[in-house]
This record gives sequence, C-alpha cells and structure tokens, in this order.
Amino acid sequence: MPVSRGTSQVVIDTIFQGKDLRTVVEQLRPRPVKETPLPPSLPRETALDRSAWARRLEILSNQGMNFEYLSGKKHVADPLPITGT
Repeated sequence: MPVSRGTSQVVIDTIFQGKDLRTVVEQLRPRPVKETPLPPSLPRETALDRSAWARRLEILSNQGMNFEYLSGKKHVADPLPITGT
C-alpha cells in the first residue's frame, strides 16, 4: 500500500530520532542471541482476566514498550480522528 511522502518522513524521523546513519545501521544489524539475549516471552496462558492483562503489560513495559492508552494511564480526548466516524 503506498504511503504519502509526509508519512514516510515521519517514520524515518522516528527511526533516526536525531541519530546519524552509522548509529542506526549498527542498531539494526543482526546480532547473535549470545550477544543480545531475547527478552522474556509473554505468558502463553489463555486467561483473559485483568490480572493476566496487567502481567502482560508489565512485561512489555519492562522491555521499554509504552502502552499508556491500553493501560488506562492516558485517555483519548477526541476519538474521532482514530475511529474516522
């Protein structure tokens, strides 16, 4: 699916975040697992209760992922741009 030049530039800017090309290339190079161990995997339980949901969010948060909206820490003020309705 084609994307606009503006959208492409936003993605590129997000990847670079003020870094030079050499730094980005180094970060994206393949690494052996011994050099950079994989993060712990999410529990494979089938529980859909709130405590299981909270454990999964905590694991992802510890890996540096930010889920402020999913965790309820932030709320969407105007859902119209998201829903398109």
